[in-house]
Amino acid sequence: MKIKIPLVRRYSRRFGCGCPRAEIVMEVRTRDGDFVSMRFILDTGSDITTISVARARAFDLEFDDAPENEVDITGSTGRGRGYRDAMTARIQGMEFRWPCAFSNLPVREESPSAQLSEPRSRHSLLGRAGFQNDWEFCIDDYFLTLVYRSRFRRWWKALWRKLRGYPPINNC
Repeated sequence: MKIKIPLVRRYSRRFGCGCPRAEIVMEVRTRDGDFVSMRFILDTGSDITTISVARARAFDLEFDDAPENEVDITGSTGRGRGYRDAMTARIQGMEFRWPCAFSNLPVREESPSAQLSEPRSRHSLLGRAGFQNDWEFCIDDYFLTLVYRSRFRRWWKALWRKLRGYPPINNC
């Protein structure tokens, strides 16, 4: 299965150039088992998908904020604390479970109702862990292209890597 998603046009006045970005809207499971649509920026430099604690609470996402799950988080906006857990996402009717960090990093002051009514107002980062195991992706000048890695495709790639002498990949 192949999905082509148009890039979101962006222009940086500060640097005087255009830099379209890859955004994907996918459904994420809530505490009560329903799914809500959330917008994510595909961040190829991010290891783990990151959702702010405030946004997770606004969308009623389930995560375990027990002290034993607390972790340090470092990102482009600085350092902070958050919680290690996982999220269930649904793309094209298929469900995936990926590692996720729920961050307490500083977020823009905004009411939960504003976040719910305007999904573009805040973004979460879609990291590589988990996502890259399930999807191949390519970003060109106009599109983010996703290709689902079926069981056969994963087997074929593993065999190809082994025959080429590549080291095994440690999947999450």
